[in-house]
Amino acid sequence: MSVLDDAAAEFRHVGHRLVDRLADYLEGIEKLDVFPDADPVELEQLFAEPLPGEGAPLADVVAELEEKLLPNCTDVGHPGYFGFITPSPLPAGALADLLASVLNQNPGAWAIGPGSVAMERRVVRWLCDLVGYDAAAGGNLTSGGMMANFIGLKLARDAVSGDRAQHEGVSGGWAVYTSDERHVAIDKAVDAVGLGRESLRVVSTDAAFRIDLVALEQAIARDREAGVRPLCIVAMGGSTNTGAADPLGELRRIADREGAWLHVDAAYGAGMLLVPRGRDVLADLELADSVAVDPHKWFFAPVDAGAILVRDESQLTRSFGIEAAYLADELDETGERYQYFDRLPEEILKPPIANLRDDIGTVML
Repeated sequence: MSVLDDAAAEFRHVGHRLVDRLADYLEGIEKLDVFPDADPVELEQLFAEPLPGEGAPLADVVAELEEKLLPNCTDVGHPGYFGFITPSPLPAGALADLLASVLNQNPGAWAIGPGSVAMERRVVRWLCDLVGYDAAAGGNLTSGGMMANFIGLKLARDAVSGDRAQHEGVSGGWAVYTSDERHVAIDKAVDAVGLGRESLRVVSTDAAFRIDLVALEQAIARDREAGVRPLCIVAMGGSTNTGAADPLGELRRIADREGAWLHVDAAYGAGMLLVPRGRDVLADLELADSVAVDPHKWFFAPVDAGAILVRDESQLTRSFGIEAAYLADELDETGERYQYFDRLPEEILKPPIANLRDDIGTVML
């Protein structure tokens, strides 16, 4: 028997054992406590060991995980768990993660992951359809809402600067407007794209926790008088604190008047698109230039699975398109091979989202 045969046999044997163990865990999860009785110091000591000098049998590794990890997990699949918006993933998601890890495809470039590229593009298309975007839209999967919002702010910076900022850097005064319901991802994104956190204008909200349009207009007027140009309005598409959704139609009109980008952070609230009664909450979402979505929240996909959706897909290439010799695909004479590396800040992706078809269908039922 070859080394590969040995490895396959070990994988089969230990894999079956692990799947059975996890199935038992899911079957009896209601009998467990939601939160483990874990002490930080004791946990550190439990896992404290020097860097291993040699390998260990896979069965021993799994046994150690059963002993040390499983008892110290927050049981997010428990019916009593309502915290931090990480629902228990559907079983299809867990199996999809396994499949993705075994195949180990890289959708960053078509040649080294053609099937996964096609599948990701279809998932992105489904998400664009949910938002209400037309065929000109596109996007990509991300590690979550933080990265999705970062990409949205970078697209805004580039597009509004006439696609010069990514080459020349940020120059002049620019401002980004959002409400006090925002997620900290927006503050971090404004920082990361080089605008600086002082360029973020946090606008007060009304009684329904939506951005106050009068206060927004006043903030824009003050900036215009000071020579500061509006770059982006970041709207809430279901805020993390209260689920508030800003008036997107009105914000679109203001953004158009000011020549600004409209980005919607719907990482928390996009799950409302899966049910008919929820779509009215996000009315006019299709008017946004970009939308951040987190399928690993109410789509029940495993962590991490976010997405950035863009009304005009071509902006992705204008913002991220850099040709490198080691990424060249000379066989793509017709231009039909979709290259994600040319449309996002990360070259390598391995999305755990092969299960989204099952997830969307299950939630919508």
